[in-house]
Amino acid sequence: DGTFRKLAKEIGKPELGTDPRFARNKDRIANRDALRAELAAVFSQHEAEPLCNRLLAAGLPAGPVQKIDQALTNPHTIHRGDVIEKDWYKGVASPIRLERTKPNLRRTPPKFSQHAAEVLGEFGYSSDEINGLVDKGVVCGPQRKR
Repeated sequence: DGTFRKLAKEIGKPELGTDPRFARNKDRIANRDALRAELAAVFSQHEAEPLCNRLLAAGLPAGPVQKIDQALTNPHTIHRGDVIEKDWYKGVASPIRLERTKPNLRRTPPKFSQHAAEVLGEFGYSSDEINGLVDKGVVCGPQRKR
């Protein structure tokens, strides 16, 4: 509840922190739609990155929703060592880790449609049937067809 009041103050709407509809977590849940409308109106007036930086500086947990390419090049991501690479794969490591545990990747995820033929084969499809499905665009082969 204190964190919410601090947020309300930081976004220039301290009255939200004392509004009875939002006073406690259970009140905010019960009045979720009204709270969402209030916050959306305020957040629409700000750029995500500067607002997040301001909230972080105030000790509030915050972060913008980013596309993967933005997340991979974000200074915070790089500082934390959250970019993980192995062979052809590059991605963001899990942020969940034990103290002083460096993220690692034991194996790469499968490539796009890498196991499609294998899985279809396990369901009884023949190689010719699978190739026919790929040719028709019903099933994606190793190369995406658009």
